Amino acid sequence: MTPYLKTLPLLLMLAACGDGQPFFNDEDEADLEDGEVADGVVPVEEIEARDGINFETSGGLPPGTADPTADGSIIRFEPRDGEGAGLITDVEYVATNDTFRVDNIGFDGANVYQRGVDVDQLGGYAVYEADVVIEDSLTGDPISQITPYRVIYGASKVEVDGQPRTSFALVRTGGYSDHGFGGWIYQRREGVTLPTTGQAGFNGTYAGMRTFTNQSGMQLTEGDIAIAIDFRDFNSNAAVSGTLNNRQFFTITGDQITLNGPGQPIAPPVQFVIQEGGTSITTNGEIVGQLNNTVVIDGTAQLYEQGTYNGVIAGDLTDGSEDSVGSEITGIIVMESTDPNLDGVTVRESGGFIASRKPN
Repeated sequence: MTPYLKTLPLLLMLAACGDGQPFFNDEDEADLEDGEVADGVVPVEEIEARDGINFETSGGLPPGTADPTADGSIIRFEPRDGEGAGLITDVEYVATNDTFRVDNIGFDGANVYQRGVDVDQLGGYAVYEADVVIEDSLTGDPISQITPYRVIYGASKVEVDGQPRTSFALVRTGGYSDHGFGGWIYQRREGVTLPTTGQAGFNGTYAGMRTFTNQSGMQLTEGDIAIAIDFRDFNSNAAVSGTLNNRQFFTITGDQITLNGPGQPIAPPVQFVIQEGGTSITTNGEIVGQLNNTVVIDGTAQLYEQGTYNGVIAGDLTDGSEDSVGSEITGIIVMESTDPNLDGVTVRESGGFIASRKPN
């Protein structure tokens, strides 16, 4: 357990999907009454009074670990925007029954998300869904909930003290005629060793959710991600590039959506913006930057999707031995677009990724 996870139990997770591996907190919460929390879960009011966590965006990095170091754990979470983002106060995995407990979201059931029925994994990451009906606590009458609410989570296959080396979780809803409420978080449980020269390439998968303005509903998406870092140049900062490619879209029930035709979603590759100067990668192994792509409309290339990426690097990038477990980058992408096939609708896509690098 890291000090940050003890004081900030926003994400208490994760290992491979439902395979019985140990988790940060695996007690059964079935006997907890309303208002109670499991051991190790701290009310958000107490969290915000603790040292070591910065709840404001700082230096281009999301809120989280206030004084990160290269040899320590790091946790980052979505900033609040006043419109519903960043509302997660804790997300806890319960290994005994393969469920998630999500706090601080109204009308998402009894705070317990079950493993998805129609879609139980996306891009290799697990998917969980909230209850659609809850009984009135006095009369027993059914009360419909806001639907759909989904959680996507991913975790490293490498363990540190019995826990995944890195992990992410993302909560979103398609139940509003806007982007609605939710949040995301990612973490690293060990340090990183960065080289001072050379380049490194990471490859992995991505999974996300798409929500809309001016209409309700949600789409699911998955794809591939490749990230490269040039540690020699630029002279002022290491250069970071990346490509999100091969995206496929699905309905909330898992039916694939045809792409790139009239009236259909379009999914060109998304490119990280290579930045000279400023911060694209910190000495503590965090990456941050912009990304975008273009589409051709009426013969003219126009900016289409644009947003940000944030992530954290874990492992020793200088170890080329046969015994090396390699290194990885875990993070979150959030981007928006005005789809030319959806009149007056803004699309927000939020997704998580894990990209790995291992010596041959």
